[in-house]
Amino acid sequence: MSQRIPDWVLERHLVGELPKGFTEADLAADPSVPERLEKLKASDAEILEQHPARVVAAQVRARAEARAPSRRTMMVLLPAAALAAVVVVVMALPKQPDILTKGLEPHLEVFRRDEPKPLVSGAVAQPGAVVQLRVVPAGAKFGMVVAVDGEGAPVPVTPAVLSLAGALSLPDALELDAAGDFQRFILVTSDHAFDAAEVIAAARSLGRDPAARLELPAGLQQSSFVIVKKP
Repeated sequence: MSQRIPDWVLERHLVGELPKGFTEADLAADPSVPERLEKLKASDAEILEQHPARVVAAQVRARAEARAPSRRTMMVLLPAAALAAVVVVVMALPKQPDILTKGLEPHLEVFRRDEPKPLVSGAVAQPGAVVQLRVVPAGAKFGMVVAVDGEGAPVPVTPAVLSLAGALSLPDALELDAAGDFQRFILVTSDHAFDAAEVIAAARSLGRDPAARLELPAGLQQSSFVIVKKP
């Protein structure tokens, strides 16, 4: 494998869960891996130092218990998810050099589980397929991700607005359900903190149009990624 190893794969590797389809040889073939692993380790150490494990574990449990399962619930916790990997959802990551995001707009990268190459918006997948999301904030400081299926049912992928300081992979894998004929992921970003409830309310009015845009307050940006679901 000659492609660059995705960050979410390295995050899984750090906790001893190298995803299927990746080997130690693949990691060794990517010359950027050693430096990126050291940065991830340093970030994890800083997070755990600032937030004691017992407190963080309680927060994680509370978030997990708040997710009531239903037919349309798409969030699926990965087995034995690492504490540090879960924490990354609500903590800021080290800021990346501006050259990496110059000229970009905030957007999502979507990967099939265990595949390194990101999908293109409009890609076709079967219900039950598992995908991983990566937020590329391109300088935005706060963000939230909402999923909307073909029946217009919104599901918050991130339970709250995230503090963004660099690109990050969401630690929860997402399993596509059978509701509707498409799945749409919407990233809302801003330079200022905003109310997650306003985003959810706007998502409820989208209906069945995969190209419809959220009606949001001034100062909020949005981008979307659509997956067409076919049996």
